[in-house]
Amino acid sequence: MANSKLTLFTLLLIVPFLTTVVSTVLPVIKQQQDHEPYVGINLGVDVSNLLSPADLVAFLQLQKITHIRLYDADPDILKALAKTKIRVIISVPNNQLLGIGSSNATAATWIGHNVAAYYPDTLITAIAVGDEVLTTV
Repeated sequence: MANSKLTLFTLLLIVPFLTTVVSTVLPVIKQQQDHEPYVGINLGVDVSNLLSPADLVAFLQLQKITHIRLYDADPDILKALAKTKIRVIISVPNNQLLGIGSSNATAATWIGHNVAAYYPDTLITAIAVGDEVLTTV
C-alpha cells in the first residue's frame, strides 16, 4: 500500500514536470528547424523545355530542395507541390501590381485564386511583390 502511494505521488510530481519540459523544448526544436540552412530555387515558367509539374517536384525532392520561389502563381505547379513540405514563395507579377495595389477586391480575388485555393496543402510561406530578377545592386 505504501509502495503504491509512493508511485502515485511520484507520478503526480513527474507528469507536470514532463509536460512543462515537452511544451518548452518542442517549440525550440521547431524554431531551429525553421532557421537551418537550406537550398532553394527561383522558378519562372516563361522558358522552353520546362519539366512537367510532377517531374519538377520529383526533381526538387530528389535534390533535397526545400524552398522555391515562383515568379508567377502557376496552378499546376502549386497543385504538384501539395503535401511535399517544400516551402513556396509566390510572386505577384509586375503586370498585376497596379490592379492589386489599387483595389482591395482585386487583391482579395488574387489571394483567393493563388493562395487560399492551395493552402495549407501547399506550404505557401510568403508572397513576393514583383517578378523581376535583380542582376545588379
